[in-house]
Amino acid sequence: MSAASRGAWARSRSRSRVSCYKVTQITIFVASPGDVSTERKSVVEVAAQLNRHMARERNVQFDVRAYETEARHRMYPEGAQALINIDMPVEKHDIVVGIFWKRFGTPIKELNKQTGTEYELRRAQANQKGDPPKPEIAIFFSDAPVKPSEADGQQLSKVKAFRKKLKGLPTAYDGPLDFKDKLREYLSQYLRDHHPVTHEVTGDPGAYIESLRAETADIEVQRVKAGGDSAWILPIADFYIPLSSASRPLAEEAETNRKLLIMGDPGSGKSTFLKWLTNRLCLDHQNAHGGPLPVPITIAALSAHIGKKHTGDTPTETDAPDWLIHCAAARCKENSHRLSADWFRKQAKQGNCTFSSMDSTKRQTNPRAKSSSASSTAPQRSIRVAGSWSPLASKASSPSPASRNAASRTCHPSR
Repeated sequence: MSAASRGAWARSRSRSRVSCYKVTQITIFVASPGDVSTERKSVVEVAAQLNRHMARERNVQFDVRAYETEARHRMYPEGAQALINIDMPVEKHDIVVGIFWKRFGTPIKELNKQTGTEYELRRAQANQKGDPPKPEIAIFFSDAPVKPSEADGQQLSKVKAFRKKLKGLPTAYDGPLDFKDKLREYLSQYLRDHHPVTHEVTGDPGAYIESLRAETADIEVQRVKAGGDSAWILPIADFYIPLSSASRPLAEEAETNRKLLIMGDPGSGKSTFLKWLTNRLCLDHQNAHGGPLPVPITIAALSAHIGKKHTGDTPTETDAPDWLIHCAAARCKENSHRLSADWFRKQAKQGNCTFSSMDSTKRQTNPRAKSSSASSTAPQRSIRVAGSWSPLASKASSPSPASRNAASRTCHPSR
């Protein structure tokens, strides 16, 4: 790693630490070969995002540690891995994050021809203690395609063999941006499981807006040569390319139509537009200290939520629009954002909510989710809804009649 890269890592890492009050440190050890440098940096970025709200209110902070900054660089007769073992023994950490893509690493003679990453993960597993065992080991495998010119058959075979032998539930991801989402989900669940909190509902959307803004802050540019093994992850506010309908910018369509259906093929920009819209609404809400509240809910997430067993008050009708409110409130409860279903319902009735949903998945979803999303404005004319549908990714040949009838405007995006 270059001096500039080490400096960037150190600056990013410094932002993940908060020392203004006494906290418990949750240490994260990052183990990987050298072909996932973007993902390694993302571990620091995700930890910093969670530290600002979800971890902070639990009086804990994630502290990401990697050899680039933690191991004191010096010569040692037993090699670099021995130095790492001395300066930052993997078994002393709370979480070990392993990341693999197309490389398994270089065998090291001093480690009986194990690679450094393999040795670190096996050492962490061999030294797990307690119930639940510590350190907790989370391993991520990239399913992103590998160019034939860059493929090393032997390395790929070793990654596949290692993955096959693992006991537990490794996580697959599709690329650097998907890795950030999957890691955020994992670390958020870690906080909920190991550091649960119970807070009264405050009605302050600040934490919710900041978390949502961070989740939608970046876009991943695909099929662009980035140099080395890096990928382009760019700020969405600066690099988003605006879409237009046949007559005007799509952003204007969203502002003037309370119910908007966006149709287009995969890759036409539907999901990215909804992500950009959510991010812009978050920034507007923060800068203006109020404004429309973005509530993004994918059809897949809504379907999974409806399919769960719920206790307490739930919508009485199977296709009730209130499932959107119920789902949004459940997400806030999971992430300790202190916003209740009643609070969301009040905001929706006052016209302060903008719901967005996507129906572009090949997976089977609960039909009630599509019906709830399509009819979400029926009882409450003040709610704004923007939805997207892809004819090529969906098994249906066209949107459902409920979706078409509910939409006051249907657009086909273009750049």
